[in-house]
Amino acid sequence: MEKIRNYLETMFLSLPNTLEVQRAKSELLAMMEDKYQALLAEGLPEEEAVERVIGEFGSLEELAEDLGIGDVVANAGNIPQGRRLAYEECFYFLDTAARCGLQRALGIALCIAASACPVISSSLQAGKSDRGALAALGLASFFICVGCGVFFIIFSSLAMKKWRFLKKTPCVIDYQTLSDINQKYESDESGIRFLMAGGVAMCIFSVIPVSVCGAIWDNDLLSGLMAGVLLLMVAFGVFLICFSSFSKHSYQLLLNLNKRGTVGANYFDSQKMTPHFEGTLGSIMGVYWQTVTCLYFIWSFLTFQWWKTWVIWPLAGIIHKLLVNLYGHNDQNHRDFQRQNPYL
Repeated sequence: MEKIRNYLETMFLSLPNTLEVQRAKSELLAMMEDKYQALLAEGLPEEEAVERVIGEFGSLEELAEDLGIGDVVANAGNIPQGRRLAYEECFYFLDTAARCGLQRALGIALCIAASACPVISSSLQAGKSDRGALAALGLASFFICVGCGVFFIIFSSLAMKKWRFLKKTPCVIDYQTLSDINQKYESDESGIRFLMAGGVAMCIFSVIPVSVCGAIWDNDLLSGLMAGVLLLMVAFGVFLICFSSFSKHSYQLLLNLNKRGTVGANYFDSQKMTPHFEGTLGSIMGVYWQTVTCLYFIWSFLTFQWWKTWVIWPLAGIIHKLLVNLYGHNDQNHRDFQRQNPYL
């Protein structure tokens, strides 16, 4: 019976998700179930019964007039449906995105952690005769961390280059594939939320070592070391936040590939979780985090106050969330569709 359901959902995949279409789909499913049960009662094996049901009911074009959706099916046939992604292709993308997301998050974390090197180095120079050597070591460590971080970011971006068509080319994913992707997302969702919460908590707790040290001991060396610890904790927190965000984004991308407003875009609640932006705001949001990273380095290099500039990351996260809540899904077509289909 599951095979019949998958076949039915694929038939209606690209039709508008209206009450009329949903009613027709329910009627057709009921008829197919009745036929299937009748064939089983006649003694046919399950596989043969399934094939008989699919063969007898035929294509949606043949049934459209009887179901009362002839005009809908005719109009949908004139709309390009996009490239159909195979099951293996979708899960290969998820594996690649997970690996590249880890590399990209590590690269960003290394760029932030690099700022701890000169801070720790300068704190160790107090009262030392070899201050030049320590300063050179701190500077060298800084550039090594930044270089490695940039390498991971570029390497992961190049590895994901072959998947850019997912954002530019109309694509379609069938019901069975989407169901398995959604199931995998639901199994990973708690872990993604845990990493996100852990990253935010790490960024918040990072101020504790510096605060405690400043309140108890008046020691420049210890204060400098704690400032370095603060930056390392922020780097680790940002790593967790970025990795969890990249993981969630890969699921969002696949689950929301089917054309908005169609049956195939409304199978699961998780398909409505991607914010949608239009016009200038959409262009800005496309480079939002890259811009934040550039601002972080510009501010840090101009002021050399690395123990303060890290606050740009939680602030950027709050601003991003506000933009999503205020302007996500704010296009006119989506609002009209929601008004026409309040049950979604």
